[in-house]
Amino acid sequence: AIRAQDEHRFDAEIAPMNDATIDEGPRRGTTLEKMAQLPTQSRPVIDLIAAADYSFHDLSYMTLDRISPRTPRFNMPFELGIAVTAARYGNGKHSWFVFDTMAHRVHKACSDLGGVNVRIHDKTAESVLKGLMNVLSREGPKPSYQDLIGIYTAVAKVARTLKRDFNLFDTRPFGELSYVAVETAERLVAKAE
Repeated sequence: AIRAQDEHRFDAEIAPMNDATIDEGPRRGTTLEKMAQLPTQSRPVIDLIAAADYSFHDLSYMTLDRISPRTPRFNMPFELGIAVTAARYGNGKHSWFVFDTMAHRVHKACSDLGGVNVRIHDKTAESVLKGLMNVLSREGPKPSYQDLIGIYTAVAKVARTLKRDFNLFDTRPFGELSYVAVETAERLVAKAE
């Protein structure tokens, strides 16, 4: 393609548009390998999932948006695919869990997930926490349901304050929420022992 461009083979096919009279065409030095290394919006998500021991995928958010043309949001299923791949080909420690609000919907939407135990919740924090308690097994101290409610309450309180001025998923506010969760968990679980 570069040689054809240098030899002006496509000049007759280029239609001038405003002040542009040449096609930028392929760039010299471009290779498939270099293109594969370009940063994408998904790269941080891939790296985070691959480095984690656990990931949780709530497919109830796989809905149509409101903007025409109405389009399904596939971020959650895409991230689940990354997690399945990380568990299979990664460090061998990754475990992934699927949540939804409707029984059997995930298996209808993606029959490849047949045999996966999808945890059903009713979109309340209490219901999600019960689902998390059922999928997580840990050595050492296990927080009780009341401990988890206490952690959730502490984080929710700080989140309400922070989101007045910040996007909660920006680095600093997310770090503060993580700190509150860890500090509260250490205090509540240690107290229960």
